[in-house]
Amino acid sequence: MELHIDKPSEKDLDFLPGLFPDISEQSLAEVYAVNSGDLGASVDMLIQLEGDILEDLLYVEFGMHNDS
Repeated sequence: MELHIDKPSEKDLDFLPGLFPDISEQSLAEVYAVNSGDLGASVDMLIQLEGDILEDLLYVEFGMHNDS
């Protein structure tokens, strides 16, 4: 049996802003939609994006970067 999600889960969309308060609700909903309503994949993507943003800020502010 295959589960089809017609609209985003309100519970998931209410959960994401608590984890990512600096990201707009619209952006969180878009990431959730891109990941087909998969909360785990959405959280993983957002963590990666936050890491990339932090790395960029460190580079701009202090000339630090991670070559890994």
